[in-house]
Amino acid sequence: MPRSGLAMDLTPLRESRDFRLLYAGFLGALIGTLMTSVAVAVQVYDLTGSPAQIGLVSLARALPLVVGVLIGGVLADRGDRRTLMLVTRLPLTLVAAGLMVNALLPQPQLWVIYVATGLTGLFAGLGGPAMLAAIPALVGTERLAAAG
Repeated sequence: MPRSGLAMDLTPLRESRDFRLLYAGFLGALIGTLMTSVAVAVQVYDLTGSPAQIGLVSLARALPLVVGVLIGGVLADRGDRRTLMLVTRLPLTLVAAGLMVNALLPQPQLWVIYVATGLTGLFAGLGGPAMLAAIPALVGTERLAAAG
């Protein structure tokens, strides 16, 4: 039976153990980032009652993210991508733990949320280019479209 042009090509996931691990890690990090973003927005609104503060927290993540991507691209090209990915993921976990501790305090501090959000953007930006640059090496150019 011919395959439909709409079906996803899962060959890179089936054929490459390393790509499966990278994909699972990326998916886990994405889910964690999205859950954290929602939790931060809700907490900032609870603390301030201001939609503008939610926007400012998003900006506090976006600016360091852009800087991190620019620097991370250079680091990924010149250094060991695997090390860069590992070195940037651990601080993200620690920052998330810091956000949790702050949220559990009787009086959570808004400045902690801003700093943690900025650090999250920076470390995500630093590690992102290494993660994306690793994909062609893991699946090969013939499977790159399917990996995407």
